[in-house]
Amino acid sequence: MKEKQQPEDWQKLFQPLLDITDINTKAVQKFAELQSNYLNYLFEANIRQFKALTEIKDVKSAVEQQLEFVKEVDTKWCDMAEQEIATARDAQQSINDMLEKSYANGSDFLEQFSPPPAAH
Repeated sequence: MKEKQQPEDWQKLFQPLLDITDINTKAVQKFAELQSNYLNYLFEANIRQFKALTEIKDVKSAVEQQLEFVKEVDTKWCDMAEQEIATARDAQQSINDMLEKSYANGSDFLEQFSPPPAAH
């Protein structure tokens, strides 16, 4: 007969899930920070661009100014996207590492929940 499970055993069993939740929470917070920073940048850049365009007198200068603005915004967006991809990769790697460690350390613990082998 299997011994009764203690609360500490259950906490140990579910700790990897709590760790995954923590990793995901930190990743989402980083994503939110990156998005917020980009939106603030975009808002401020649009205001600067609007002011600059209102001061320009000829069409050629306005088109050149607009092209520079688009390139700058595109560069900033690409930088943010790279940071988001890095954040996602870091979170994925942290989860993979944690699961490997958890599986290696917890296989004996999990065996007690397995049904006994069938007698032939």
